[in-house]
Amino acid sequence: LAIISKMVEQFMRGNPQVKGLKIGTIDNSAVICDSSCPNAHGTSHADHVANLFKTIQDAMLKVRPDANLIVYYWHWDKGYLQTVCSKLKKPFYVGCKVEKKTKQKIEEGIEGEELWDASILTDEVGDDFKESIKAVGSENMIDMMPVGSGNDDFYFASPPYPGRIYRRFKILDSLKCPNFMDFECGAHHTGSGEVAVNVYQHAPQTSEESFLQNVAKIIYKNKNAQQYAIAGWKAFDKGFKYIPMSLGGNNRNAMSGRMDEAWTMCIATPINLPFLLKDKKDGASHWFSPYNFFTTQLSSRLETQFLKVLYYWQESSRLLSMADAVEGNTDYSHHEAISAKAHVLGVMS
Repeated sequence: LAIISKMVEQFMRGNPQVKGLKIGTIDNSAVICDSSCPNAHGTSHADHVANLFKTIQDAMLKVRPDANLIVYYWHWDKGYLQTVCSKLKKPFYVGCKVEKKTKQKIEEGIEGEELWDASILTDEVGDDFKESIKAVGSENMIDMMPVGSGNDDFYFASPPYPGRIYRRFKILDSLKCPNFMDFECGAHHTGSGEVAVNVYQHAPQTSEESFLQNVAKIIYKNKNAQQYAIAGWKAFDKGFKYIPMSLGGNNRNAMSGRMDEAWTMCIATPINLPFLLKDKKDGASHWFSPYNFFTTQLSSRLETQFLKVLYYWQESSRLLSMADAVEGNTDYSHHEAISAKAHVLGVMS
């Protein structure tokens, strides 16, 4: 902890433009010792996580008293949140995902598994976000919203779904949560999502239909192009909800509430098979591995959903291409058309 403290101090001094730090643990080899450690002396894993966050916050505030700490609610067991909150100085923020632990309802008679990473599928609020609000207050919550990229690990830029961003902001308004950040694992890309954020900040009280019209007016100057684009966004929105992120009854032990490596891993799985099978059985942690696709129980169910996605996304691509043509192939209009086309190609693959 002393080494980490010194490292944080040096970083904050050397980077005056940094306004704060967002810290996560228990992922990507950022493992913290548990109660079995000979140096634990009766302390728990939750204590160790909290001590780490406290050390980082103290070092950060020592250099810059107005800096903000964001603790990432990620892979936390019961009691972690309360332990962490008890050791930190207020104010601080908790970064979480609104839809975490909600369930898709896309198969009749089969309940979906819990979503557990960044998604924008259900338009519902999960238990982890609710618990965090009770612990720190809604004004200190930050939703990790997929704006510049889609659901976790989908790895396609700028999904053209401004209506979904509108509805997510409405949920945050209902929770009195004013804060969000673009989901960082997908990176940020420009497009209708970025425009949607700007439009909502300036006119949050409008209807979804008026909101889409306002977004369209910024990207497209031609009125016919605006109407084609709105229809294209609505079609993409309809198809998006059928992405089978969390099918239930799938006999997989992990990752069924998340895209996990998605399309790129689909292609690379045969090449990376030794890596995938290391300490795992049948690549179980990689939900969208071909080894998970082609099982008799699962393949037909996946195909059913992806054909729905494809149907709507092909229509979206057609409409956004028409909008682009009518608008005269501007950078913005072409960007929307290419984004829809890329998503179609991904689903076809």
